[in-house]
Amino acid sequence: MKQRSSYLFIILCWLCTYGFPVQAQDTSLQAIEEAINSYNYRQAIDLIGRLDSVTPDLQRKKLAAYKELNRYSDAVRLLNEMIAADSLNTHLYIERANCYLMQNSDNKALEEYGKALELAPGNTYIRTKIGQLYFRNEQYEEAKALAETMLAGDTTQYALRLLGDCYGKTEQPDSALVIYKRALERDSSDYAAVLRLSNLYLEMDSVDAAIRYTDEYIALDSLNLPVNRVNAFAYFQKEQFRPALDKYRNLSQLGDNTANTNYYLGLCYLKNDSLSKAYECLDMANKKAKEKNPQILTYLGIAAIEMPGYATEGIEATKKAIELIMPDSTLMFSLYNTLAKGFVMRRELKEEIVALKTSLSYNPQSSVTLNHIAYAYDILKDNKNAVRYYQLFLDSISRREKLSGYMQKLKDAAKERVQYYREEEFFKGN
Repeated sequence: MKQRSSYLFIILCWLCTYGFPVQAQDTSLQAIEEAINSYNYRQAIDLIGRLDSVTPDLQRKKLAAYKELNRYSDAVRLLNEMIAADSLNTHLYIERANCYLMQNSDNKALEEYGKALELAPGNTYIRTKIGQLYFRNEQYEEAKALAETMLAGDTTQYALRLLGDCYGKTEQPDSALVIYKRALERDSSDYAAVLRLSNLYLEMDSVDAAIRYTDEYIALDSLNLPVNRVNAFAYFQKEQFRPALDKYRNLSQLGDNTANTNYYLGLCYLKNDSLSKAYECLDMANKKAKEKNPQILTYLGIAAIEMPGYATEGIEATKKAIELIMPDSTLMFSLYNTLAKGFVMRRELKEEIVALKTSLSYNPQSSVTLNHIAYAYDILKDNKNAVRYYQLFLDSISRREKLSGYMQKLKDAAKERVQYYREEEFFKGN
């Protein structure tokens, strides 16, 4: 009996030493899985943090949780630890680069993708990400070189589109057309290539070509909204308003309720003499654009004024369009003053005066501008206009109770010049 009790005691000690911690660990792992499966990522991170030791698998789960919570700085710190322990793991460098991307740290992301590419030189995904970064940061020559390198090894749709995009951005449209066509020859279902090719044709005023390529694609995939939009716009540009109307109506039926589609649908109705429907679509486009688009407001005004009983709505829309089109007075005043200074630097005083007078039209109360005009006339020896503008300057500041040191100097100089010219006229006997 005593011996049996000893055995039981030994077993109990063993369980306390080894069995219960294992059971506790299993319980913690199960709790972590349950937290992740229920999208409770904060709890999962907290539970992992309580463990005495963390396996690589748990680190990956913690990393995924950080990313789900958009805690990319924490994710980067964790990746730093993981890379320190496994410096040849390509995946970890890619993960760190992706985190930097989400933080808009493009240079750091590019550096990390570069490290990953050194470990996996032929990896298409890494090259693609690098290409996207080059293009996004307007490093078109680097992006072009990368695309050509990729194409030298294996023709991929992305590399072809990237190369075409680079040609487009570096004003080589003919080369871009060739590349986009090559992409479509390789894969006729590549709608991105169709869009790029068709938009480029529209920029080059080759509307028929844009129609042909988009028509061919729509025959394969009639539900693609972006291609349908370009196709409808191409018909509108060609002034084939009846087919354009049908195509914009089709876009509407496909669920495209954007301001742009409603706008062109309204214009098509206008061109097809359907005022009420035109007004309805243009009104919707205006609401979608939050009454901030002068073009939409202009045509909404036209449609409304032509409709019996809608003149008030038309007037309001037209007034808003005028307000939006009118330039900002403060900005225009500043721009013309800057232009005037440029003419001064080139000693083109007549041009300076024109710019200053235009500037004055945006801010008639500008005393300094009046003085500058007077001074320019003074240098040109146009005595009559010099006196006139010096006097306008003096009148503009006459009601001011206090002048700055600079303005006082301008006032004294203006008075002196006016007095000089009056005395000169007196002695001439005029």
